[in-house]
Amino acid sequence: MFADTFGFFSTSLLFKIIWI
Repeated sequence: MFADTFGFFSTSLLFKIIWI
């Protein structure tokens, strides 16, 4: 469960970096 949440957060952060 924790790993899944961390993976989701990491993906979201990566998307933000790509957008910027």
